[in-house]
This record gives sequence, structure tokens and C-alpha cells, in this order.
Amino acid sequence: ENLPTLKDKIIQEQEFDDRFEYTYNPMRAYPIIKMPFKRKDSLVCPMLTLLFWRITSGLYYEICDEKDFGDNFGHSFQKYIGNVIEKANNNKAINFMEEEEYHVGRNRKDTVDWIVYDKDSALFIECKARRISLPAKIELRDSSIILKELEKMVKIILQIYKAIDDYCNNLYPSFKYEEERKIYPIILTMENWFLFGDKRSDILDKMIIKEFNNINLPIDYLKKMPYSICSVEDFEGMMQVMQTTYIKKFMDRKVFNKEKIEWLFRPFMSNEFAEESRKIKFLFEDEAKIAFAIPNS
Repeated sequence: ENLPTLKDKIIQEQEFDDRFEYTYNPMRAYPIIKMPFKRKDSLVCPMLTLLFWRITSGLYYEICDEKDFGDNFGHSFQKYIGNVIEKANNNKAINFMEEEEYHVGRNRKDTVDWIVYDKDSALFIECKARRISLPAKIELRDSSIILKELEKMVKIILQIYKAIDDYCNNLYPSFKYEEERKIYPIILTMENWFLFGDKRSDILDKMIIKEFNNINLPIDYLKKMPYSICSVEDFEGMMQVMQTTYIKKFMDRKVFNKEKIEWLFRPFMSNEFAEESRKIKFLFEDEAKIAFAIPNS
């Protein structure tokens, strides 16, 4: 973007109230500025971090409004999660299976996106390639914006518990119900939603219970199998730590602790499994080297 136009965009986005700290910076969309430099027309990047964000996570906002983006990107995100599980499973300590189709009468259904399991426990994973909207992140006064985002999350949470209910009724074609097996529902998102630790979590819980009652889902599922919301970045680390801890030890310390259930997974792992966390590595280093390789001139 040229400098005068970018200045105008920044002025339009400015806020001088309680939202000041959270205001969107147009340079995240336009990290390279066309401007005079040493008497020449030049392309200047004032902050390399913004450029890196633009060509990685920023691409999402460039294409998210395209036709059929949601379905196609969702399938790709789900496939990527499978790649993460497989890459992290270097000790073959856990097993996993992908989504399967099944029928209840004439109704066609799908299992959860991924099941990760060991001898006595299983993660039931739903992959949701969506981000919390920017207004919901920065708006501190208008609760209606936040409520709209919470309503979306409630639908996702209901979806995973409906799938678990079918499992508990032994309707899954390959993964058969075992009463002793511990189930841990996890919703994987593109980024952390930061829903816990304030009144948002209380509102969310009330909305979930209301919907459970509306469709006659057992309320005790929420106590026996508390849900977690986890970013894909944290999930990559979690899968590596579970190679040592296995599922039950890891998840019980998280979801059945009144304090830690509200923590993000990254600080939880650093606190509870410090030694294992230090061994977390980037799983796709070889692929990244290929993607960002500079071609020979």
C-alpha cells in the first residue's frame, strides 16, 4: 500500500477509548509500504514480524470470503490435524482413527473428526477452522457481539456431545463403546478463543445447559466428560507430550482441576509437564524449509 493511503486507513481505525490497546492495525494487512526512500520509489517493510504474519496466518483473511472457502478449508484443516497426530506419534504410544460415516435408521451421520486413543482413554476431536471475530476480541462494551460468537461455540459443543452420545449408545461402526474408557471431548480451533476466566465462561455454560435440556442430552456428560477448547498450535505440543504421559494422566490434571481447566494448554503443559514440554519441537520443519526456500538465481 502507498504511504498516504495507509495513513488514512490507520486514522479510520484509531480508537481513543477502552479499546485503544486492541485496535486493529491496517499494517497487518499491508506490511509493505510503497514510499520514497533515498529519492527513489521503494518498497519498505518497517516490521518484518508483520510481513511474516501476513504470509502465514494473514492469508486466512485474504481468502475466507471466497466461494466454497468454508467447506474446502475445513476439510484441509481436518486433514492437517491428522498429519499432526501422525507426525507426533513417533513412539507409537497412541492410536488414532479418522471420521467414519454411519446410519441410525435412515439418518446418515458422521463420527467425530478424529479419535485419538490408548488402552483406557480417548480424545474425541472436532476440528473447527474458524477464528473468533475481531469485534468480539476488542469490544468491551457491546455484549451482543460476544454473545453471537458464544452461540456459534455452543453449536460446536453440542455437536461433539451428540456424537459422544451416539458412541455411548454403541452406534459407532468401528470404535465400540467401553464403559471403563474415559472420554475427553476437544474442540480444535485455528487460534485460542480465550473464553475462560471471566463472565464469558459462565454465560457459555448456561447456554450449553439450556441447549442440553432442549434436546434431552444427559447433563452429567458435562461433569463426566468436560469439554476443552484448544488451538491447533497448542495441540501440536499436546500430542508430543502425550507420547510420554498418555491421555488420562494429561487430561485429568487439566479438566478435573477447577483452576487449570481455565488455563490455556501451553502454560498448563509448561507447569504440569515441564520436562516433556521442553522437548516439544516444530513438527513440520522439513516442509517449512521447502516452502520458504530461496530458489537458486
